[in-house]
Amino acid sequence: RASSGASVASPPAPAPIGVALLDGTGSRGLSMARTLGSEEADQVAKAGRRVLIGWTGPADAFPGGGSAQSLPRELSLGADRTLRQAFVPELQRLRTSKHVLATDEGAWFPRRVGLAAEVIATLPAKDCAAAHSGCGVAVLADGRTATKITLATELGLLLVDATSQNNTAVRGGPLPPPDGQTGAWTIHVYADHSIVEVIVNNRTALVVYAAPASTAADRVHLVGVPASASGARLEAWALADAGHEE
Repeated sequence: RASSGASVASPPAPAPIGVALLDGTGSRGLSMARTLGSEEADQVAKAGRRVLIGWTGPADAFPGGGSAQSLPRELSLGADRTLRQAFVPELQRLRTSKHVLATDEGAWFPRRVGLAAEVIATLPAKDCAAAHSGCGVAVLADGRTATKITLATELGLLLVDATSQNNTAVRGGPLPPPDGQTGAWTIHVYADHSIVEVIVNNRTALVVYAAPASTAADRVHLVGVPASASGARLEAWALADAGHEE
């Protein structure tokens, strides 16, 4: 049979998602990380506690500024053989009696907790898994600027945006799936004046520098969660200095 000579155009390449979208030329939020208590190369599959501490910075927003040590994280191995990490429970001793607990629509309203705060936001997948939902939590908020941690499900990324507070770029990491038992994402944050440390579903962790304009940046609230959502939750504590317990 004679050929018609027509050609078929190749389908366009799919747009990249997830880590393929990340620019690896930016400053590292966490580097030179080491576990404590063992030189064992297998850090999670053998018995024993593994606590990770690294260096944060340098901070783009503070030219010439130094680095700091990160908050300690406890490493473990999930049932699916993935690496898990969580802030060590000893940090809970820094919680003060200044405590916020809000659910559903109430979690939208900014609550004052201070410039040093621990924040736990629960975002139900049934309301937040849709593309461009923008579900997340704002910390160090002053009514005009904030550092926002959001679930960009359409990109497959967790985003931490402190550009309104003098960070040079939006930072991101792979978005873990919602928890199989709760059907939600849990964003655990420690915000301490200029450093924001985030762990989502005990998997993805980021350290981001921010430079709030004033001491008025002491509020937290949810963002992007539909007003009709059920199961959204925000809990926060003002934190004492590490050298002082309330």
